[in-house]
Amino acid sequence: MNWFGSYIYRLILYVRQKYGLLVLCLLVSVGLHLVILFGFGSYTLFRYYFKRDVQFDALPFQKKNVKLRSISHKIQLQRNPKQVRVIRRISIDRMSKVALPTVPKKEKLTRKFEVSKSFLTADANFDKYSELDIESGLFGTVKRLDHAFEGKVYRLDRNTSELPRRWPSSRLIGTIYTRKIDVPITLNTRGFPGLTNLHRDYGIVYVGKFYVRNPGKYTFLLDTDDGSCLRVDGNKLCEFTAIRSSSRFGFMRAEKYLDEGPHTIKLEFFQGFHANCQCQLWLIKPGSTESNAFDMLDFLPPRGQNFD
Repeated sequence: MNWFGSYIYRLILYVRQKYGLLVLCLLVSVGLHLVILFGFGSYTLFRYYFKRDVQFDALPFQKKNVKLRSISHKIQLQRNPKQVRVIRRISIDRMSKVALPTVPKKEKLTRKFEVSKSFLTADANFDKYSELDIESGLFGTVKRLDHAFEGKVYRLDRNTSELPRRWPSSRLIGTIYTRKIDVPITLNTRGFPGLTNLHRDYGIVYVGKFYVRNPGKYTFLLDTDDGSCLRVDGNKLCEFTAIRSSSRFGFMRAEKYLDEGPHTIKLEFFQGFHANCQCQLWLIKPGSTESNAFDMLDFLPPRGQNFD
């Protein structure tokens, strides 16, 4: 063994002196590569002629028992898989039963939220909006409410100054719900919590159904900043078509006789280029002089009846 080492040492010295250090490093690198390739090839040939076990990759979400009939048996759990993710590599002896490893399916995530009562009922003190919780909304809540207005929120063109004649679905942002439309003059800088932070150049189309038990002449009061239009049973009662001047501030009044039974209501509203907003719909009932916000809970159908 000593003679082999001395021979290698003399060979290295000879190559270095005659050809230089660079050629020596190159020869050493080639030699190491040849040794590695020889060893790998020998191991592959040995495994080919002396098979003792079978290896395969278990795919996820597989539940199947496979019985190997021979040491050369091939197992394919999926035909032509596009993407195979190896989760565990196992080795088994021949002529044995194999329980393939499985991966449990993903659990369905459930989320629970706790919100304030004002957020659920839309009965917040809008004149103190700066003190409200961030989940509260001026014009409604994203939580679906029964017996309430359903408002479709739209994104309008910049510096909109007139009530749109069409509400294209491509501009629809989302839906909010409220039982009262009673937003006094307020600086809206938060937009619509849970839906969008848009605080200018937006429009809302409220629709709802209410049931009148006491027929008579009802007086509707509407005051908005900017434009709005109120329809009851398809008939136009009040309308602000454009941004109002300061001389037009105040409630617009409209009277309509309502029979006993179900009725429909629709309020279109838009907000222009500034963040100061207002949208109030009030009502004076027959035989009364007191005006209050139009509340859907005051016009519920009798028990056992619906609006259809």
